[in-house]
Amino acid sequence: MDIEVNQKRHVNWLFLFMSIFLWLVVLAWMWLIFSLSAESGQDSLSRSDSIIELVGKRFSFNISSEAVRKTMHLLEFGMLTALSYVAFASSARIARNKSFIEMSSTDIKAGFEMNASFSLWITVLYAVFDEYHQIFVFGRNGSIIDVLIDIAGGLAVIVIIRIIHALANVIKKIRLSQKEA
Repeated sequence: MDIEVNQKRHVNWLFLFMSIFLWLVVLAWMWLIFSLSAESGQDSLSRSDSIIELVGKRFSFNISSEAVRKTMHLLEFGMLTALSYVAFASSARIARNKSFIEMSSTDIKAGFEMNASFSLWITVLYAVFDEYHQIFVFGRNGSIIDVLIDIAGGLAVIVIIRIIHALANVIKKIRLSQKEA
């Protein structure tokens, strides 16, 4: 492996401050998930019932409490994946001269793959931690099904981000070809 350490470390201050802010948002979102998981089973059920009531009045259809709870798992952890992906992407742009250590392209994954895998790992680990935490909360229990739903939410977000990246690349290529013509 060919490693060369750059002597000049130019910092992009905008991305540094943005990264700090985004990581604080990720931590705040994790705290929100933890707080919701710390509610007793009865409190959590009454929250689900109020969502059911709101949806029922607004859209005139019935939905089960279980469907609301599983959908919330999907959305909570999908958002965690999205936030951590953006935080990783922002953190990768702090150094103006690309990176502090330069490696060949075969040594590390490309930006999207690296950010996606790290953010998905955060989601997986936090989903496991969340379900483990619920074992100790009165009226709640941990469920491997919930962990899988949480992971599915994260994967769905990664797929959406990948589609957005692909569309952006196609649009960029179209614009470049139009400029050349």
